[in-house]
Amino acid sequence: MASAPNVLPLAEQWHRRLLVLALVLGVGGGIAAVVYSEFTGFGTDRFFGDPTSDPFSGEWWWIPLLSGSAVVVVALRKWAGVPGKVPGAVAYARKDWV
Repeated sequence: MASAPNVLPLAEQWHRRLLVLALVLGVGGGIAAVVYSEFTGFGTDRFFGDPTSDPFSGEWWWIPLLSGSAVVVVALRKWAGVPGKVPGAVAYARKDWV
């Protein structure tokens, strides 16, 4: 009886390099994701404070800050001439633009 051929070309040098590169990218991406998650969690806690579910129990200063930021975004959209309805990626794909 003949033995089945190898499914993966592990004897090839390029494949071993590809597996090592995939391992390095996977571990590096995982570490970067954890660092990003910790950084954004720290920033959210520092900026907004301790979130609670009690009504009117949080800090009030971030509400005018975010409202003012929204006004700035609207002003920039008006200044740049961005239309009110911007087509999404699906609309562009249907037009064969992508």
